[in-house]
Amino acid sequence: TTETKTNTAHQLITTHQLAAMWHCSDVSLINARSQGKSLIPWYKIGSSVRYKLADAVAFIENQHA
Repeated sequence: TTETKTNTAHQLITTHQLAAMWHCSDVSLINARSQGKSLIPWYKIGSSVRYKLADAVAFIENQHA
């Protein structure tokens, strides 16, 4: 539904959640960020880093297209 897509578009996930989703380690994502090689945009909120769930899903879908 449109409501579900809107919720997903704005939902933020942690590095740990993204690592689980992509079957990689937290450290791999942290290293990619620090080297400027992150595969999707990330957002610093206070001392926390977050990713948009919609970006993570879109990246996976594009890899399988």
